[in-house]
Amino acid sequence: EQWVQLQSAMADLEGRLGAAVRDGVLPGSDAADALVDEHREVFSNFFTLSVSMQVCLGRMYEASAGSSADFAEHYESVAPGLTSWLRQAIDARARALGVDPDTAEWE
Repeated sequence: EQWVQLQSAMADLEGRLGAAVRDGVLPGSDAADALVDEHREVFSNFFTLSVSMQVCLGRMYEASAGSSADFAEHYESVAPGLTSWLRQAIDARARALGVDPDTAEWE
């Protein structure tokens, strides 16, 4: 039952992320920041996801294009451009929270 609820929460979040891209929401805006925070909260149901770790996850999504674990393909199926938008939004939120995306590490 928890798994079904978590899948539903993730599907809902992904739908809103896709809508944000289609609506032209800018990374670093209040609306984008709220979605990034929710992304971190939803993933924290699997494991504790720090801001620094979320930056690493965003980079992995973008770098996965064409690999066997193609997260980019998944996000692009939600909305074209979502993979890069999500990474940019995560990076902008990290900066606002005092984390340098260029030096972020998996903790």
